[in-house]
Amino acid sequence: MITRTFDAATPWLLDLGTWIFGALIGFDLLMLAALLTVGPADRAVLISTAAFAVGLPPEVGAFVLLRLVRDLEATKIEEVAARSMAEAGLEHSMPAVLADSQRTAQRTAAALGVSYGLLFVSILSALTGLTATLWHMGWWIAVAFLAVVTITQPLMFAVILRSPPRAGASAGAHPAAPTDHPATEP
Repeated sequence: MITRTFDAATPWLLDLGTWIFGALIGFDLLMLAALLTVGPADRAVLISTAAFAVGLPPEVGAFVLLRLVRDLEATKIEEVAARSMAEAGLEHSMPAVLADSQRTAQRTAAALGVSYGLLFVSILSALTGLTATLWHMGWWIAVAFLAVVTITQPLMFAVILRSPPRAGASAGAHPAAPTDHPATEP
């Protein structure tokens, strides 16, 4: 059940992660551009600039990782390599490896795990940078921002956790999930 749920959600998680990291990269670049024109005006600007600069490499790394995993799944590179080695008569030189689907699932799970860790670092640096930028404008703006973030996050998670499952989800099949067999027509 959990494996089927993970398998059904994996393409969506890869796409969502790519969008999230792309948005964070754009946000960090815009904020850095604005902060670099201000210069080292005070400690809040320095902290903000450092936080956005530190957040950029994990965001780019996670973005590339998720795109790479998605593209490797789409091109089925392992199948192409195995077929090429077999055609060249070099199948004996290939090391024993796991089945393609198992290897792909392991690679995808590892990429998602790493990207979640990088997402935590990226969001923490973005929140630090934005809070420091708002502190530069006024301490009370930064405090209000943190208060609203502190209130809205638990509410959002409560709504997600208490949402009833979709109709048909309890059957274990995702309505939009592709099937492994072609549809037959009568």
